[in-house]
Amino acid sequence: MKRNRQFLKIIIVIFLSVLYVLAIIFSWNYYPSLKLWRSIDWVLLNGFLEISLFRIIHLIIGLPIFIYSFINVIEIVIINQKAQLRKNFPSYLLKEGFYSKIRHPMYTMIILIQFSLFFSLCSLLGIFFGLLFTLLFMLFGLYEEKYQLLPILGKEYKEYSKKVKVRFFPFPLKILLLLLYLLIFLGIFL
Repeated sequence: MKRNRQFLKIIIVIFLSVLYVLAIIFSWNYYPSLKLWRSIDWVLLNGFLEISLFRIIHLIIGLPIFIYSFINVIEIVIINQKAQLRKNFPSYLLKEGFYSKIRHPMYTMIILIQFSLFFSLCSLLGIFFGLLFTLLFMLFGLYEEKYQLLPILGKEYKEYSKKVKVRFFPFPLKILLLLLYLLIFLGIFL
């Protein structure tokens, strides 16, 4: 049973990764005026699809982030389902695994998934939507914490919050995202 579930996860991740790559490659031809790295990018293939060096670099960086995040989302969903008494309301506080390091690992992985998609677009629209969705999901997490988790779990959640200080991004992940956003902003001006 466990092997079948693992195999199914692998098939789903491979399928979604292929869709991810195809969606990104076919979306590159839209909004060419908003493309990053316009002045220094080298076109590797021109025709039906325009494929360039910096677009490939963005795809190579974005795809592993997508795969890592998607695999972790599957794991977190399985863990969350065990803790839910009724839809979207926890019956007990999760403190193990991801939850021992991050208070909102599901939001973190969703932010990483959308970041990888928008990063791979290699465009100004990607930057805008990436920042917008990051902000929205962080606000959702704060709302959930204040208006759902604290009222339901009370003192236990307050103690957990003191122990697990990281809401969304542990230090290495913060550094990675900051470096990638710096790379994106550099691409605006080049």
